[in-house]
Amino acid sequence: MRFPNFLVIGAMKAGTTTLYEDLRAHPGIFLPEKELASLNAADVVTTAGRARYAKLFASAGDEQLPGEVSATYAKLPDSSSGVVDRAAQLLGDEFRVLYLVRDPVDRVVSHHHHEVSRGGTESSIDVAVKRRPHLLDYTRYATQLRPWVDLLGVSRVRVVQFEKYVNDRSRVLDEICRFLGVGFAEGGSNSELIHNASAGRPIASGRMGRVVRSSAYHRFVRPLVPEGARRLGGRLLLPKAPPRPHPPAPETVELIIQEIGPELDRLSEITDRAWWDLESTKLRYQELYEQAQASPVADRHGNMS
Repeated sequence: MRFPNFLVIGAMKAGTTTLYEDLRAHPGIFLPEKELASLNAADVVTTAGRARYAKLFASAGDEQLPGEVSATYAKLPDSSSGVVDRAAQLLGDEFRVLYLVRDPVDRVVSHHHHEVSRGGTESSIDVAVKRRPHLLDYTRYATQLRPWVDLLGVSRVRVVQFEKYVNDRSRVLDEICRFLGVGFAEGGSNSELIHNASAGRPIASGRMGRVVRSSAYHRFVRPLVPEGARRLGGRLLLPKAPPRPHPPAPETVELIIQEIGPELDRLSEITDRAWWDLESTKLRYQELYEQAQASPVADRHGNMS
């Protein structure tokens, strides 16, 4: 049985889909479909579960490095519970992990828009951040990363900064390929294309959204429908995501930074490097908020018409 040599574990809305497409274009790497989230299933470590998981990588060429990409593997305390232990049972302690991280305020804002597009949360981010703990929990990068580092050690875990990746794709991809142990395939990525940006994407919301995001759909239905057919159907049949909601108020930005600040300190300890200038983030969002407040199309709930 072949299992993945590496995992891309998230974070959600931090470029995992773009990295998936870039790595999938590499001739020396094999990836099954993104977000199959097989390690979330407790039975993946059973005899039948192992066989089902191994089947995902059976088409990998002898010279290809198999991997898996799922942002659900960095969603403690929710869907990621038990994933590290199951990965250890199946993959041992010599595989590698890639974890993408993004400015914490930007990640929360993008995640909120993602959920608003699907009708899954309040349209006001100022309300949602206080009522939806996962918006902050999935941004607690050190908490999400620590179990993987404890299993593998820092040398087998690579944290990739979203902003550097999207601004210098070829260089960062070269670093990632070196980390994984494969040669860089020049021209393998389309540096002009960012995948899975929320604005304008086809969105499955309401009852349809609940169906396609269910574990039963992912396990039993999705494998039977070719990826190309699903993408074409989405483009033709599903509505597009709405524009971004009103930006967060300054006090909401401050709340996010206060909650996540200690996490970034711990992330710096793990990775031995500094990350974002959050004072600049505050100023940027202050300007966005003031511009939105001055706009005549902002309603009393802060939504843009």
